[in-house]
Parts: sequence; C-alpha cells; structure tokens
Amino acid sequence: KQIKLNLIIPSIFLILLIQACEEILQIKIPDNGPMITVNCILNVGEAIQMVIRRSQPYPPLADTGLIIKNAKVKLFENDIYIEDLVYQESYKFINGYGYRYLTKNYSSLNQFSPELNHTYSIKVSAPDFPDVTSSTTIPNPVPVISVDTNTLYTMSGKYQYKTIECKIKFRDPPGIRNCYKFSITRFGSVYERPGISGNSGTSTVKYIVPFFCHDLNAVFFKRPPESQVSVFPDLEEEEAMPDKIYIADDSFDGRTYELVVLIPVGFLFDMAYPPSGVKFTMRKINFELSSINEEYYKYARSNYIQV
Repeated sequence: KQIKLNLIIPSIFLILLIQACEEILQIKIPDNGPMITVNCILNVGEAIQMVIRRSQPYPPLADTGLIIKNAKVKLFENDIYIEDLVYQESYKFINGYGYRYLTKNYSSLNQFSPELNHTYSIKVSAPDFPDVTSSTTIPNPVPVISVDTNTLYTMSGKYQYKTIECKIKFRDPPGIRNCYKFSITRFGSVYERPGISGNSGTSTVKYIVPFFCHDLNAVFFKRPPESQVSVFPDLEEEEAMPDKIYIADDSFDGRTYELVVLIPVGFLFDMAYPPSGVKFTMRKINFELSSINEEYYKYARSNYIQV
C-alpha cells in the first residue's frame, strides 16, 4: 500500500500542472493614438540626419505611411537655438552593387555637425501629434590599446570557415557607466555600373565587414534572415554575423577589456581587381570603437532582447 500511495500522489500533481498551463488570460490592449518617433545618431564631424515617423498602430496598417513630412524640428546646442531641420528626399547609391535607395530625412541646410562635450536638444511638433523633446551628449572616445590577430578555422553548423581571430584591447574609464559600439570596415575595389551610378571602371569604396562575436556582453540589432547580405548554410541564431555590436561596462568597470571577434576571410576580398599599378590592400582592416550614450545602448539591447 505504501508503494501504491507514492505512485498516485505524483500523478495528481502532474495533472494539476497541466491544467494550470492551459489557462488563458484575456488582455485588453489600450487603444492609444499614434505618437511621434525620432531616430537620429549623432557623430562628431558628420552633418545631422534625422528620421521622423509616426508610431505603428496595432494591428499594423499596410497602406499607412509612417514617415512624417510636415514636422517642425528645432535644434539646440547647450540650450541655444541653432536652426530648424528641413525634410528632404534624395536617392543614395551603394557603389559597386548597383543599388540605390530613397532617403527621407530631416537635415541641416547649413551642414551643422555636433562636437564633443556639448549637449544637443530637439523639439519636434507636427499636426495631430503631441510634441516631443529629447536631449543628449556625445561621450569622449576611448582609445584602443592593441589589436592582435590569428588565423583560425571555425565551425558553423556542419561547415568550416577560415577566419581571422581579432583580439581588441581597451581600458574602460572607471567610476561611470560606459557604453560602446564596435564595427569593422575596410576600403576595397568595386566595378561601377555606369547605367546606375553614372561612373564606369573601377573605384574604391568603404566596405562594412560582418563578423562573428561570442562575447556574452555583446548585443546587436537583429534582422530577419531574408534581409541578411550573406547567408551561411546552417547558421544558428546565436552565430549570427552582425556588422555592429554594442557593449556596456557592467562587468569590467575601470579595467582593461579584451573583445574577441572572428572575421570570415571571404569578406576581405574585393569585388574587382584594382587598376594596373595599384597595390592590392585587402588586408588593411579598420577597427572602430566608439563611445555611445546609455540611451543608444538601451535601444540596441531592447531590440536584441525582443526580436
């Protein structure tokens, strides 16, 4: 009898668990009106480009345009009015690829560019929307101490790739929360398409280099598989190749940190041979470590967690 009792009690407990998992909660989503959303990344020495949209309703409306074209955008530096940003549309070419896309930005007619240690604010208003304001500063850059490289063969799924392992060291300033953006670029040759870009022959362009990063502190903007530039067979989600990663110093405040990334060598070959007499420079890689504010990092982390 004692053995039989021990078998019955776990069975009843299991049934209770299954019943609890089947309970359905009805959640009523409040019907809030659309709001203004602003996307803008400030870089020292670069003219301001800002995208202003309306928030997407739920369920999404496929025939509803999200870009707001009639907003008034006032720009301030250290609480001093600078100018109104103006809405502009223009086509931007991607050299060598034959693609172009339409940009819809609010920009500075005076090519105003931000500087370090200044506070920048905007006030945005548009008909039928509540006003929005935002303020930020550009943090001081943190220099890279050293970069060491090594050639490795890396498994991704059932495939093996030749990669360049890069170890980037930098020292984090102590006492405050610091956030970083890391990316890799290089310059290489491409063939121009005269029917699209207006040029012909071979030119030099700046490539963005995707990479593997298994650092537990790193987050990145996730994209759906169909939007990836290159697709590797059997590439797992955690092995995705971002072209930018974002890191906060929560685990290494005030210490020297070593970031390790892997670059598949296929991304270091040019799409064209250089002109006769020009040196082939495929092995020159630019490692770009940028200091970013905490809001930018939280924006990237939110996308990484939710998508």
